[in-house]
Amino acid sequence: MTHNGHGFSPTVAAHALMHLPKTDIGDQMRYLILGAGALGGYFGAMLINGGADVTFLVRPTRGAQLKREGLVVKTQDGGARVKP
Repeated sequence: MTHNGHGFSPTVAAHALMHLPKTDIGDQMRYLILGAGALGGYFGAMLINGGADVTFLVRPTRGAQLKREGLVVKTQDGGARVKP
């Protein structure tokens, strides 16, 4: 089964992730977030503010913008600016 006809199989991807070799990076969970738009940016910033190790997978232009300006999240109760 493929997703959107691009040859991506969620089952194969999940199987591959479960069988990655163990590494000695400690017990901290590492997160890879696809995109840094409204949803990815919000959840990524909240994870970073909580001390998580977060990597954003973005296009080169967006990556340059994040390096320059950081990630700004505006919410009703304030906001957050983080440097991914």
